[in-house]
This record gives sequence, structure tokens and C-alpha cells, in this order.
Amino acid sequence: MRDIWNAAVDTSLSEPGVTVAIAPLRLLAEPNGVLDRLAADGLEPLGPDWRPPQP
Repeated sequence: MRDIWNAAVDTSLSEPGVTVAIAPLRLLAEPNGVLDRLAADGLEPLGPDWRPPQP
């Protein structure tokens, strides 16, 4: 499932326009998941905080 989402995100980001996704947060927010990958690529995923608070 993770590979399918990553491929779909890559395809959507390669096209012009705004990309909006609705998906299970667990899939998107897992460590090194889709949201972390987008942030690492210099993008700014918006939505609820997906990382646990740092102590």
C-alpha cells in the first residue's frame, strides 16, 4: 500500500496545479512515511501535526 501511495504522490506532484489528498493518517504519518518524504523533499505538507511532540 505504501508503494502505491508514494507512486500516486509522485505522479500528482509532477503535474501542474494544487494537489490535495485524503488518506488514512496512519499511512501518511508513519515514520519516514509520505508526509516525512514530502517534507524532506522541501515541500510543506499542511494539515494536522503528524509528529509526536518532542520532549
